[in-house]
Amino acid sequence: VWHCDSLGDYSHFSQNVRQDTSTFLRGIQLSNRQGEAIFDTIYPGWYPGRAIHVHVKVHVGGSITNSSGTYMGGHVSHIGQLYFNETLTDQISQLAPYNTRRGERLRLTNDFTYTRLNGSAAMVNVQLKNQANNLSGGIIGHVTLGVDSKQTVQAEMDFGMRPPRPGQRPPPRPTRP
Repeated sequence: VWHCDSLGDYSHFSQNVRQDTSTFLRGIQLSNRQGEAIFDTIYPGWYPGRAIHVHVKVHVGGSITNSSGTYMGGHVSHIGQLYFNETLTDQISQLAPYNTRRGERLRLTNDFTYTRLNGSAAMVNVQLKNQANNLSGGIIGHVTLGVDSKQTVQAEMDFGMRPPRPGQRPPPRPTRP
């Protein structure tokens, strides 16, 4: 998984230009026998032209090497993005440091990747982490992805990484069996 920080910046990149070798808010996690993986992270920020989202890439059949922590082998069976409820995002956008962002946040209904999915996008189910029923204690998000482990997806392909250029049509929505 990977996503931008609270101010809309990704590790490695600044306005789509390679910047450094930092890897903040990027992670690899092996799933357990039930196919579950757990990540601790922050609520993503936003940047111009995209609604708030988290990128996800599912690898199957590989392993993490002990010496370097690098994932090796296998194949990519799913690449996609996870999205958040707008009501919750509106609330979080009022908190620091999210409220220091200038410019208007793009909503899901105006995001070219989200709208191309015609309602089939993976939404993160969020629960408040404390009994006070407010955001001060944090939140816990849950998402279930159905992945065909036999499917192979080109690793370079990331649906929605870049908007189509003016006059260019976006790629067609993937078909489902």
